Amino acid sequence: MDLRSNTVLDVTKSIWVLASNKGDDLISKFYDKNLKGKSDSEKRHVSIKPLQHDLYKLFIEAYTPAVTGRISSFLPFFPFSRDEAAVINHKFLRTLGDDVVLPIDLHSRPPRPVGHVHLSLLRDGDLCKFLAEDYIRELGARSIQNRVDGLADDLFMLYKDSKEEITEATNSGPHIKYTLQLHPVADTFEVAIREDGTTFIPSD
Repeated sequence: MDLRSNTVLDVTKSIWVLASNKGDDLISKFYDKNLKGKSDSEKRHVSIKPLQHDLYKLFIEAYTPAVTGRISSFLPFFPFSRDEAAVINHKFLRTLGDDVVLPIDLHSRPPRPVGHVHLSLLRDGDLCKFLAEDYIRELGARSIQNRVDGLADDLFMLYKDSKEEITEATNSGPHIKYTLQLHPVADTFEVAIREDGTTFIPSD
């Protein structure tokens, strides 16, 4: 039953997915013992059936056999490698770019005061690998999203402090251009955002 429209739904061809962090310890231990440090081709030869069996037993103890018996399969999500974390960083950064390039719209609900922005990623491969170092295994993709959200806040603050008045009329002119890139500091790097033609504004 769809309570939104009070109609009966045919779910005979639906797949129901239950997401849970129950079993994270089992998954992490299995990953460390059997998958960590292996290449993708090597990982494909590692059977996860022992892990799935252990997860079944864990769920029986936690949620009773009546519930667990209705679960057809367990698909564990393993920690990301650094390269995988870099790919996810790139995805989130491109999503940020897609969001801010939209026109400024002060009459929408909610309003979109930040827009008409072209965000470039300079040497995006190196940038995303550097950001991947902030990946926190226990938090999964959420830790990557949080890092990108912080960069979005930096971009919005820089945008807000622009010397030019920004209104919906800005949409008819050229895009406001910003660049996100690595900036050398001492013997390391930091992520920096700058409006094209200006000096670097380091990210915290």
